Amino acid sequence: GGKLPKDFITWLEILLGGESDLLMCNGDSGYNYGEYFEDALLKAFGGDQEDVDKIKIWNSGYPKETEKGLVNCDSNAPKIRSVIQNDDADQQNPGSSSRDMGDQGCVLIKDCDADTHRGFEEKLFSSPNGAQDNNNDFPIRMVLSSYYWGNNTVQGIPDGQSDCSLCTINCDSCESMSYAPAYDSSSTGYDGPDGSYTRVHRDAGIIAAMQAWIGQNSTGNGQ
Repeated sequence: GGKLPKDFITWLEILLGGESDLLMCNGDSGYNYGEYFEDALLKAFGGDQEDVDKIKIWNSGYPKETEKGLVNCDSNAPKIRSVIQNDDADQQNPGSSSRDMGDQGCVLIKDCDADTHRGFEEKLFSSPNGAQDNNNDFPIRMVLSSYYWGNNTVQGIPDGQSDCSLCTINCDSCESMSYAPAYDSSSTGYDGPDGSYTRVHRDAGIIAAMQAWIGQNSTGNGQ
């Protein structure tokens, strides 16, 4: 019982994967996180829509088919519960087809140069696909700061635990991912090369877009 804290949020990561009709569009599908789930939440919260709005859903339809991640797949549906993002961690894996972004987005570490990627990240805050009221729609927008694969597309994490110097048995085929510090006070974003953290959130252009979205004057130096 009781009301959720004012600053509480959580979200469900619903991968549409070609099943948007089942998962979001048709409230009577029997496995629906759109209208059916929202109605269930409303009943569970005693009709408290404010608390229902704190239970977000990650919109995997964004940016190509934003409406398919909304309740009833309706582009006019409320967007306060919808969380949007350009590239996500799962997409970085070779062969991943979890989200088709077409030409409306790109995955930084997969044949996407920094300038192109920056443009999509800035658009996420300035004019995201599907927003009708940019000041109030999609109040949660996420930027992925990750890391580039290492030499020969080694997929270890650069935390020092995937370094071949630690190998003790069957090491002939070991491919190393060297340690790189997660924090770099001098970073201005889009760091590299192989095996480095991307630190997209430190890019001055993206920070300026965030600041403009929330009505904060930019300092001009990415702070």
